[in-house]
Amino acid sequence: MYIIMLFQLFPELAMLSLSILFLLTKNAIYSVLLAGSVINIFVGVLLKKMAKKLIPIIGDYGILRPDDAFGCNMDQQVSNKGEIGMPSNHSMLAGYLFISLYKKHPLAYIMLLIPFSRLRNDQFPIINHGDHACHTWGQVIFGFLLGIGYGKVLK
Repeated sequence: MYIIMLFQLFPELAMLSLSILFLLTKNAIYSVLLAGSVINIFVGVLLKKMAKKLIPIIGDYGILRPDDAFGCNMDQQVSNKGEIGMPSNHSMLAGYLFISLYKKHPLAYIMLLIPFSRLRNDQFPIINHGDHACHTWGQVIFGFLLGIGYGKVLK
């Protein structure tokens, strides 16, 4: 249960960690990563708004959260059916931080687990969101690849 909460809080925890690292070390890389993370989340929200307009073209499955999506927003234990899930912001941020850090910090490989944490236990039994998925495979893969592309553009 607590691991699910940690993964659910990933964007907030990542930005808090980057802020603390910058304050303690005064290393500019952490402030750059923090700014990139904030912009990444903003871009993800904009993409979700744009994706809503693609529903008539692509269909519901690629854009909306799975029908059984539940408890996807912090500790609010409510249904998230019908919400826009494309792309996964968690996956976008994980892709961005992974591509930005993997050569410098071996812990960056933990970012590879974040997208899987948005799936349900029968989709990825090792680490997951539990009985209810917040995203489809396509949403987490697309989000992660978008995050990687975003990170490469900023380099």
